[in-house]
Amino acid sequence: MSRYFKKQKPPKAATADIPAHTPAQSHCPTRLFVTRIHDGRCEQKEAESAADCAPRQGDDFIWVCVQGMAHASQIEEICNLFRIHHLNIEDILNTDHITKLDIFDEYTFLIMKSMTHPAEGDPHARQLSFVLGKDFLLSFLEGEEDLFLPLRKRMLKEFPFFMAMGTGYLAYSLMDMAVDRHFEVLEYIDDEIYKLEEETTTTSTQENLGRIQTLRRKVIMVRRAAWPLRDVINTLHRRDNFIRGEKTGIYLNDIYDHVLQVVDTTETFREVLSNIFDIYLTSAGNRTNEIMKVLTMIATIVMPMTVITGIYGMNFKHMPELRWIFGYPMSLTLLVLVGAGMLWYFKKHDWL
Repeated sequence: MSRYFKKQKPPKAATADIPAHTPAQSHCPTRLFVTRIHDGRCEQKEAESAADCAPRQGDDFIWVCVQGMAHASQIEEICNLFRIHHLNIEDILNTDHITKLDIFDEYTFLIMKSMTHPAEGDPHARQLSFVLGKDFLLSFLEGEEDLFLPLRKRMLKEFPFFMAMGTGYLAYSLMDMAVDRHFEVLEYIDDEIYKLEEETTTTSTQENLGRIQTLRRKVIMVRRAAWPLRDVINTLHRRDNFIRGEKTGIYLNDIYDHVLQVVDTTETFREVLSNIFDIYLTSAGNRTNEIMKVLTMIATIVMPMTVITGIYGMNFKHMPELRWIFGYPMSLTLLVLVGAGMLWYFKKHDWL
């Protein structure tokens, strides 16, 4: 149970002025990337402190991309600059939080799960939080990988398009990149399942059983990351918020379709892994049957030999063969003939 469920510990101290937080499980250094649009220009830079992330007069829009959750105090300071509620700050800093959506008059707050790239090693889930207001976006991504670098480069070139589409389109782009990462992980799992299936049909080893269980856990992890997004997107469609605008509704439908595809794919993988597990059990059973077959053959061949040697091992006084000069060679010959006859009989009936 402990592998699939982690109980949320209550914060030790939480006040309206000093929000409590739990240390992030990732100790990657916190990096701050600021994108500002003002006076018809788009500027991007990596900030050195939280003060550099503060909104300025004349900004049409500002996006603060926080990469890495190690410096909790710095993250709290950034959130306070944009008047984020202290309970939402706690949720941002608690990287084990479940998928969540809060809609306020001032901003929309969303927590979802992204996945690490398979090229970095064993894929695992990481938390992505973002706060979207009328003219600002704060994104907080756990881990070291800069997932949104391509988006920042694109925004630098196409910022008039982003402004024309509205701030909700940028939030959609973040969600879309996070969901698309699920497909990369599923492709990685698909390759691993194919290799495992090929090996299991030929050889059934204890190592294959461990790999089956590992892939099952990965599929469950992806499913748990994607499944809650269905309810999140449905809620975004039903209620007024800063993500769903006049031009972004159709894009949310696109994410919804991707989420359904991810969930359906995980269900398919679970069925395939169950079939592979059945193949493993069948192969292991067949191997055990083969071993028992060989042992039974040996016992059957040895049984009449044991009877013959038992008869002549009784040591009665009046046994003519005991004093016969050819008694010993003939008994050995008889044992060989019996064994050879049994082998011939088994071969004839294709039991060997």
